[in-house]
Amino acid sequence: MNQNGNAAGRENITELGNENTTERGNVIVEAVGAMTIFGVSLIVLALAAASIFSASSAATTAAREAARAFVQARDTATAERRAASVAAQALADQGVESNGGISVQCSDNPCLTPGATVTISVHARAPIPYFGTAVQITRSNSMLVDRYRQMPAS
Repeated sequence: MNQNGNAAGRENITELGNENTTERGNVIVEAVGAMTIFGVSLIVLALAAASIFSASSAATTAAREAARAFVQARDTATAERRAASVAAQALADQGVESNGGISVQCSDNPCLTPGATVTISVHARAPIPYFGTAVQITRSNSMLVDRYRQMPAS
C-alpha cells in the first residue's frame, strides 16, 4: 500500500481535465444542437437540388416540344412563334421561370429545308431557396425537318 491507501502500483486516477471543476458536459444537448444544424443544412441542400432538377426537367421538356412545334410549322416565322409559345407554356406548366426564351439554330437556310436539322435551346432559371439567387439552366433539343415535306411557296 502506498501513502494514499491505494494498492501498490496504483495511483489516484482522476478524469482528464476535470480535476477540480464543477463543470459537467451534457452530450445529449450538444448532439441535438449539432444534429439540428446538420439537419437544417441538409434540408436546404435538398430543396436547392430539387429546384435545380425541376427546372432542368422542365427546360428539357420545353426544348423537345418547341423543336417538335418548329419542324411541323409551314414557314419559319410561324415556326419561331409556335416554338417560343410552346416552350413558354411547357415551362409555365411546371412552374419554372423562363430566362431569355429560346434560341434557334438551323443546319440549312431556310430553316425548314427538308432534311435540315433544327436545334432549339431553352433558357430557364432555377431559384435557390433561402439564398435569393438562381442557377441559369439551358437545355437543347435537335430535330430533323421531314425529308418528304413540301417546300413552302416563296
